[in-house]
Amino acid sequence: MTNLVFEKQSKVFFYRLRVGCPWRDLPTAFGNWNAVYKRFNDWSRKEKTDGYF
Repeated sequence: MTNLVFEKQSKVFFYRLRVGCPWRDLPTAFGNWNAVYKRFNDWSRKEKTDGYF
């Protein structure tokens, strides 16, 4: 995983936390909501998000 990918995805995660929207209501500019949701869950299981959230 490159830093650019992590930076882009973390922006999506922070957007969702800030706005408080369900995963399905993410703007399409962020990509497919289900792919973003699955990536967040995968990173959470692997503890890649520890210290950020």
